[in-house]
Amino acid sequence: VEVPVEMTVQGEVPVASIALTKTVGLDPMTCATTSNLVVGQPSTVVYYCYTVSNTGNVTLTVHDLLDDQLGTIFTGFAYDLAPGASVDTVAAGLTISTTVTGTVTNVGTWTAYVPGGPSATATATATVTEQPTDVSLSGFGGEAQLALQPVLLAALLILTLGLAALWRRKAAEG
Repeated sequence: VEVPVEMTVQGEVPVASIALTKTVGLDPMTCATTSNLVVGQPSTVVYYCYTVSNTGNVTLTVHDLLDDQLGTIFTGFAYDLAPGASVDTVAAGLTISTTVTGTVTNVGTWTAYVPGGPSATATATATVTEQPTDVSLSGFGGEAQLALQPVLLAALLILTLGLAALWRRKAAEG
């Protein structure tokens, strides 16, 4: 006797998915709030922060982070990132810095996975623009220049009278 059996398996299919943000700032102790930074001094040290969020439904346990300008940040980093959770590199105890000598845009790539199971990859960019501070001497013209003329004339007159008195004294002594 054969009895037909029908089974329905219910449950979620494991989906690995992450979102990545990359920020850049001047404070090594906090994640900045922007991915675009303008610096006014050459050779400025900047600090990058990567924040990964698990947007899937499976806990991701191992992580790799690469940057096209900075190289390998880490590989095989063990951290249980539960669905809906986030972690950033500052909170993980990492300081990621570089000295910027010009405008640079770099791309970070984070891969999170379960060994032998699902994996997810996301990328994010940050840009640092170097804009040296302009120095303007325009304040020395116009009304400011007119206001300084009497002071400069008085100083020149005092200097001239002082030198003349000194020469007379030397001439009288010699």
